[in-house]
Amino acid sequence: DKQRAELLLLANLELGFHEQTRLQPEILEAMDAPIYDPALLRSRLLDELFPDRPSRLRLTVAELFGRADTLIAARDRLADEAQRISRLAVTELMMTLELPVNRVLRLGKPLPDAFPPELQDIDNDALRALLAQVAPVDAGAVEDWSRLPERMRFISDLFRTYHLDAALFDPPFTTEQLAMISEGRRPDDL
Repeated sequence: DKQRAELLLLANLELGFHEQTRLQPEILEAMDAPIYDPALLRSRLLDELFPDRPSRLRLTVAELFGRADTLIAARDRLADEAQRISRLAVTELMMTLELPVNRVLRLGKPLPDAFPPELQDIDNDALRALLAQVAPVDAGAVEDWSRLPERMRFISDLFRTYHLDAALFDPPFTTEQLAMISEGRRPDDL
């Protein structure tokens, strides 16, 4: 029934919000893993621009007199932009979620399905308040999975959309697959 569906969605979203908030530092670190550490990238950029001792000495003198500030700021912006583009690429190309019945959701794309009728309009005040906090607008695509507000907006719509999908309650593996997994083998169809 609608009331039960809303209460279950509320509980799942509260748990999801807590989990995502707690894991934010780890998620951010994982999203940044594919590129240079920003500090290393900044250092590498200076090494490329000032490869020898005389040029390094000129840079040091310029820094002492504040004449390298524009260069250092440009270097920092470039490193930050490389990090931002990397996060966008990871979100767009690598973040997927497989659902039963051969459905694959790309987390950088809008959800393909609508909310079920029971969850189209929300009557539960606590759920309505939580949705206003974590999903104030339609989710659409997540641009950067490392940003908690974008991620929670998507997750809240994901939960709301597929919350009543009976296929999600089916066992994820067949008996044959479980037997292979328990033997330490990977099933061919996974």
